[in-house]
Amino acid sequence: MALTPTEEAEVRDLLAQNAALLSLAASEPTIISKLGATKVNLSGLPAAASLSPTDILLVRQGVDDKSVALSVLNTTIAGNAATKTEVQASSYNYAVATGLANAITATFAPIPTLVDGMTFFVKTTNPNTDNVTFSPNGITPAPIRKAGSVNLAPGDITGEGHIIELTWDASNVQYFMRNPSNAIILNLLQFPEINTSDNRATISVSSLAGSGGTVQMAGNEFILIGKEIVASIAGINCTVKIPAFSKNLLANSTYYLRGYYDNTTDSLVVYVQQGTDTDVTPINLKGTVDATSGGGFDTTVLDVLFAKIVTGANGTTPTLTNLANKSKFQYQAVDGTSTTITRNTGTSGFYIQKRVSPIALNFGRLPKNYLQYALASRSGPACEVQSVTYNGTVTDSAGSLTASTNRYLMDPVHGIDTNGSGNQNLTWMLSTFIWD
Repeated sequence: MALTPTEEAEVRDLLAQNAALLSLAASEPTIISKLGATKVNLSGLPAAASLSPTDILLVRQGVDDKSVALSVLNTTIAGNAATKTEVQASSYNYAVATGLANAITATFAPIPTLVDGMTFFVKTTNPNTDNVTFSPNGITPAPIRKAGSVNLAPGDITGEGHIIELTWDASNVQYFMRNPSNAIILNLLQFPEINTSDNRATISVSSLAGSGGTVQMAGNEFILIGKEIVASIAGINCTVKIPAFSKNLLANSTYYLRGYYDNTTDSLVVYVQQGTDTDVTPINLKGTVDATSGGGFDTTVLDVLFAKIVTGANGTTPTLTNLANKSKFQYQAVDGTSTTITRNTGTSGFYIQKRVSPIALNFGRLPKNYLQYALASRSGPACEVQSVTYNGTVTDSAGSLTASTNRYLMDPVHGIDTNGSGNQNLTWMLSTFIWD
């Protein structure tokens, strides 16, 4: 016989006061019977195929009793919440760029609704060559800018997998790029500089039977050199390790050991190219690997000249001229008063003179600026410096002298205007200054 409502309420009240009364009242089946209830195990229920917003879900501890399928729980309860894996993978704000180099598009899921401060990460494939716009999921394109509201310069997006970070700036209707490369036009890049005490790489030559010899580089030294971002327009300076290198050379030839930064491998390519000291710098500022001519041009911002190698007959050791490379050259030398010459013209006039010996430079390039200044004195009437010739032949009444200034040496000719007659015994003081 079932309990009356009053009796049932009393039983429930007693049970709430002391759970121990269970053992005194009756066994579990008897109580369930008296209450007119039915015992149900969650494991005995079929898995729910769907849930409505009004459903109430009881979750029992344990792993065996399940009444709702996991996929249903994920869909109904998790909703649009991101998983740990999705957060780690930046699944919602990372995409690969499509569109053009200067008009970037990308597709994100879900489709974003722009909110001030929203950030996107976009993997690019091409460098920009001008101002750039960005459009996620077909949203009206807006400019990408840096440093507040500054338009991007060519090469600020390097491509090659450069992942750009763009934050939506609603007040200025723009995407702020947090990580531009800050590329600059090529002629403003620093010249290469080798990180050794004398700014020269470790290079050696040796003889080899049947050939003009071998040139080797030890490697493991570092160099600052330009990396081209936008061809013939913009680049950045970067530091890279000089790799070990070895090359067999032809006999009776002139080689130039060079190197440039390779964007594909992100490493320095070391190579040799034949040529002459009078070779003109290529328009693209870089040489050609193993070419038989054209390799003798000076170091450029994109291509370093390490050394000149001249080979002789087969089996002989080549002649090596190891060249210094520095972003800014500075040099000063003073000869003193040891250079004395005598002219026997017997008249006043123009006279020329050179240093006792040339100044050895052996640089990878001729510095941008240089000056040699001469002071000359004599007993009797005054004299003054009239000219300095750095390249070419100069003649006075006593003969001719040839001036030469290049990356290997500085040997200018000085001209002096003197007054008076008789032997012109002149004492010279020569000062040399080189700077970039």
